[in-house]
Amino acid sequence: MSLASETGHALTNMRLFLPKEWGAKRMKVADVPKEHCKHLTRHQHALNMLVEQREWLPHGWICGDDEMGRPAWFRRALSDLKELYFLAVPGNVTVRDLEVGLQYNGKGALRKMPFVAVEKWREQQPESRWQHVVVRDGSRGPLEVDVMTCRVQAKLDWRVGDEERLVVIRFVNGDSIQHDYDLTNADATVDAKEFARVSKLGHTIEENFRNAKSEAGLADYQVRNWYGWHHHITMSLVTSWCLMLATLIQKNDPRNDRAAMAWFVDMSTDPPMENANSSDRCKNRHPLAATKCAGKILPSQKL
Repeated sequence: MSLASETGHALTNMRLFLPKEWGAKRMKVADVPKEHCKHLTRHQHALNMLVEQREWLPHGWICGDDEMGRPAWFRRALSDLKELYFLAVPGNVTVRDLEVGLQYNGKGALRKMPFVAVEKWREQQPESRWQHVVVRDGSRGPLEVDVMTCRVQAKLDWRVGDEERLVVIRFVNGDSIQHDYDLTNADATVDAKEFARVSKLGHTIEENFRNAKSEAGLADYQVRNWYGWHHHITMSLVTSWCLMLATLIQKNDPRNDRAAMAWFVDMSTDPPMENANSSDRCKNRHPLAATKCAGKILPSQKL
């Protein structure tokens, strides 16, 4: 999971994926705590991390790739959490266009548009429906895209789901024209420019992984147990945040200087607790840092 804005972006949390094939014996060898000895999908991990951290990390949108956006139940779960999502979907996801109605012949029930793949739906739309948007100025010139939106319904477990908005973004990638398909629960007050902005921010997580692996040693762990992996990942995430803040300082923005220095002080010093033991001091650390205190792992600090 990562946090992104126009100012900067960095990874904020991770979860260790445990394969279904791992039995009780393999879990025990890896020192996996009993409460975590179960297989969870990436969508379940994402919901757990979001519930844990959404109060700490101010945000406006939940973004994800087409594997995250494919399951309709995941989008429904985000709506139940009152989260505003903007999730990519594959081109073969089927939707029903709610903005076009079939002519009623006066007999039987009112017919509705059939479900069609979003890629095929896009091919049927006129060129006049596209809206041209300049997202921002880039190093190689303005970043420009074309956006098209539509009210649709998707299927949820073989049933018709809630109303959503399909957002199709057309852009030039090298010598070819590509299309991104996204579903969102945003209402009609959100315009095409905001969709284009959020779409481009959603791709920063790929850059975050590359930077964390090359600069913070994210993929350089050589551990065989649960706690060793989490210790390494925690330090890599902290390092990536420090590097991101150092980049902001170099931009010579006084506001960034003050914010970064305050964060460094908060992370590098513990509150004064002269009469407290080591376990009490550990309780005031960041809950994502699973640190051994007094020979044990505090329950609130387990990942």
